[in-house]
Amino acid sequence: KRRRVGAATAGSEKRQCPAILSPYHFKMMRFALLLAGPSVCFALISSPPPVAAPGVSSDPARQLQTEGFVALPRELNVGPELAATVAAECHDRLNHLLEAADAAGCNVLEQQYSFAEICHRKRLRWDIRMPETPAWAALCRSAVESAGPYIREACGGSPGEEVRVIMSGAVVSRPGALEQSFHADGEGGLFNIFIPLVDIEPEDDGTQYWPGSHLTDPSMERVLGLVDDAAAMGEMASPGCAAGGFLAFDYRTIHRGRINNGRERAVAYVVCTADPDAADRKNFPDLSVFDAEPGYTEYIPFFDESAGDTWRAQLPRLHSATNKLVRALQQRANLAEGAAAAGADDRAVRQQARSMVRDHIKASGLDEMAIQSRITATNSLAAQVERERG
Repeated sequence: KRRRVGAATAGSEKRQCPAILSPYHFKMMRFALLLAGPSVCFALISSPPPVAAPGVSSDPARQLQTEGFVALPRELNVGPELAATVAAECHDRLNHLLEAADAAGCNVLEQQYSFAEICHRKRLRWDIRMPETPAWAALCRSAVESAGPYIREACGGSPGEEVRVIMSGAVVSRPGALEQSFHADGEGGLFNIFIPLVDIEPEDDGTQYWPGSHLTDPSMERVLGLVDDAAAMGEMASPGCAAGGFLAFDYRTIHRGRINNGRERAVAYVVCTADPDAADRKNFPDLSVFDAEPGYTEYIPFFDESAGDTWRAQLPRLHSATNKLVRALQQRANLAEGAAAAGADDRAVRQQARSMVRDHIKASGLDEMAIQSRITATNSLAAQVERERG
């Protein structure tokens, strides 16, 4: 046996022959097992080999380093129940922020608006900041606990080094959202943990990554031309992920959200780092959507500038109809009580008018986002209020 072991390992410079137990050692082991009893003997024979604890394997960290993205093991998933709860919260939050953007004068479907709480990344695709609810806090905490060790290892950090959260939010796309342009999220040192809140099938409607792109620093011209580069497109990968699972990727990795043909798809995210100097400096501005004025929002760029020209050409008619409805509501409620009170009341009445217009459009089956629908509904409501007052 010794000769066979030696022959099998002689060709390797790094492998060494395992230690050989002497007859004395075998006798001592047999004596110890007899004293321990049959249950211990059975456990030693039948126990499976030890499994590494989640988060300590070097394989995901290595893929994160070399490929720029990785789908984490399924046993780390938070599960579909928490994912469904957070998905519902994202749905409600998006609707609330869209109402605020509409109140600020935005065309919520066509304009490329960016505020502290919501950014319209592509038509029907929004990036939103979420409030700290118990479900949201639990999701973010699980994301950092699960992906943090891999991120720390990918950064070359020591096991005790802190993985710091920079920000969190959700990307929500609705049916009809087209593919994004390829892009990177920012500079090195930062990592994004995606948590899909619905099941994502491989190579379907999830996120598409360009493996290794975080190491090559491709030019903007190259990135913009990727869709016409057959070789590069052949390298792309869109990993699947169950609801509540985790996908981690380097901020520099070139990627894009894929087309959404039939469902609301929410993906929560947590941006974190093991680099004490890293920061996100570009994804959200300081201006709140709740502080924006119509004069600011009217000239925000449109995804399609021809649609923007049509919108802006009809804005005077919409403003005139809105002012007419607001005056009718104020007169009906008899709110003229001095300059200070009138200013406060004007804002409240305008909110009431917008709510009435939205409800009227829905009840009439009109296109809620079409400016002509708003003009028609606003004029109709103004005439109705005047008749009631008269």
